[in-house]
Amino acid sequence: MENKNNSNFYNKFIDKFELFAANSNFSAEVASAKRDAIKCFESCGLPTTKVEEWKYSNLDFLNRFDFDLISKSSVDKSQIKQFLFDNLAANVLVFIDGIFAKEFSNVIDSNIAFSPLSEIFAADSSLPKEYATSQNRCHDAFTALNSAYAEDGTAIIVKKNSACEHPIHIVQIFSGNSQTITFPRNFIKLEENSIAKIIETYHKIGEEISLSAAVTEGFLEQGAMLDFYRVQIFPDTHIFIGESYFSQAKSSVFNDVTLSLDGKFIRNNLQTKYTGEFAETHYYGFYFSDKDNHIDNHTFVDHTLPNCNSNEVYKGIIGDNSTAVFNGKILVRPDAQQTNAYQSNKNILLSNTATINTKPELEIYADDVKCSHGATSGSLDEEHLFYLRARGIAPDKARNLLLSAFGEEIIEKIKIAEIQKSLSESFENKLASKLQ
Repeated sequence: MENKNNSNFYNKFIDKFELFAANSNFSAEVASAKRDAIKCFESCGLPTTKVEEWKYSNLDFLNRFDFDLISKSSVDKSQIKQFLFDNLAANVLVFIDGIFAKEFSNVIDSNIAFSPLSEIFAADSSLPKEYATSQNRCHDAFTALNSAYAEDGTAIIVKKNSACEHPIHIVQIFSGNSQTITFPRNFIKLEENSIAKIIETYHKIGEEISLSAAVTEGFLEQGAMLDFYRVQIFPDTHIFIGESYFSQAKSSVFNDVTLSLDGKFIRNNLQTKYTGEFAETHYYGFYFSDKDNHIDNHTFVDHTLPNCNSNEVYKGIIGDNSTAVFNGKILVRPDAQQTNAYQSNKNILLSNTATINTKPELEIYADDVKCSHGATSGSLDEEHLFYLRARGIAPDKARNLLLSAFGEEIIEKIKIAEIQKSLSESFENKLASKLQ
């Protein structure tokens, strides 16, 4: 079966690479890894809808645009301020079009070791040993493309036996003053028995169509605990494709919350793999798609070892002519006895022209496990509406209350009060605008 899409988009970024590499400040080791990555991109090409994981997300529309690399961009301090959370003391790392903005950033916790990836990329033999080369991510076109073209990003290491006093806020800003593509990259490592909360927010300020292809790699050593919150509230002029890979060692705990409220096209690929027993993973997601927008969430939890637990709850509201996709896969390998895995996807359709494609998957090769999955899709529960209306609540208000409760269950998983409050307000404002 032919999976490659040798399109204008594909050809352009194959052709541009040598000039890009010649004008970049990479060490010999990094330059070699990036050449390997562009070969991987060339080999796999863009996925088509013949590829099962992209069956409901057609990328042909990318060829309608003339995306180019960012040459120069600027954002002033007043624009940065609107993207921070009120009354929240945090370690702030600002990136503008994927490039670290030191003047707007501030690390206040002493137990965090932070370096811009640009400094690591320029130094000889300084790549973290866990940093993935393109060879073991070659199956994914956008990971390979990011590996080839990323010039900067964040490298965060939380030191052994320590807890971050303040959350880490990664602020990704896309200028979007022309049809551009950017490549945000995160490397995150929590050393043994360390604890951290990280929130990554994405923002677009320009009016031109733009694309970001992001990659996050995370490594949790034994006993580490990480809460990772990603927030996507884009205008209808931004396309986001993100890849996230997390590795969990023995007794580590990973809580991941993904909130997608707006954007022309959003694709989130999240993967977790266990390297030690007694690890625990929680995936929570909420998406609210309207107009003719498209939001696609793919998750994969790889139970490679015994005695690990995973819990996954994704919920969506889909309105107008928009489409949403959820594909969650749990793989339980033969040695992964005593696995406990749960997965749920629930969706509410606000119109007859809204579409949800949901596919929860369990693939089990061990016999001593507890696993379940399920999916539901439909309109608001008429009995619940009747109950509220019978108590004198107007129809629009009743719908709003039910939809609000539906989404807030996920937003409440964010355990930072200032952030939870802000995101709840964003959700409620969008909900109110849809029900006017």
